[in-house]
Amino acid sequence: MRLRDFGAPDQGSSGSSGFAGIIGLRRNKLLFTLPGPNFAQESAHGEKALPLWGIGGMCAPGESWQAAAQRHGEADTGCEVSLFSSRETYYLNVKSDIFAVEIDDVPAPGLLYAAAYRPPDNAYGDLQTVYGVEYFAHVRGTPRPGADVAALIALPQPLLVAAAQQALTLDNLRQAGAELFANPDCAPLDPAAIVAPLGTPHFMLQVLDAGHWWQVLSLADLPVL
Repeated sequence: MRLRDFGAPDQGSSGSSGFAGIIGLRRNKLLFTLPGPNFAQESAHGEKALPLWGIGGMCAPGESWQAAAQRHGEADTGCEVSLFSSRETYYLNVKSDIFAVEIDDVPAPGLLYAAAYRPPDNAYGDLQTVYGVEYFAHVRGTPRPGADVAALIALPQPLLVAAAQQALTLDNLRQAGAELFANPDCAPLDPAAIVAPLGTPHFMLQVLDAGHWWQVLSLADLPVL
């Protein structure tokens, strides 16, 4: 499979929705973003929760998946970002079915997905499909959140799993070993705010729950950078 054939025709053009991002690895921890409190949503446990999101954004017209992931990764982290091929690539469709796929492109992404969403500027509009491509990437240096990010957080894989299974606060995560890199231009996040994996982290957990990525996400086997 070639990535240029994945998703909507002429991916990134007007009318199509393509999200390219990175699953950032920094010192054997996974790096994600936290938005401001205005983005709080109801979690699976019923509380208002701060979403734990991935690193990335929409493809520009004519931009390749790889170029978009690299661009957003550097902009969102303020660091040098090096994409590397995943040993396994999985596709998560709109029905939450998970398939292993062969990718001809190098580097090969770790995750492809198709998800239904409603555009934020049209709350009553029809559901649309967003196609996503997520690359594994080493993030070198001290993260500096981009303008649209309240903070970046680095956490071990077990903490990501735990955050999906129980209501954990930002303070809980930090006490358990997570590192927070706050945006000095944003108001400080409430340490008592509950954090819930959504978007890319949520899709990653579905793949992990299906028993995949055991090699790729054995973070202790990766070099510390």
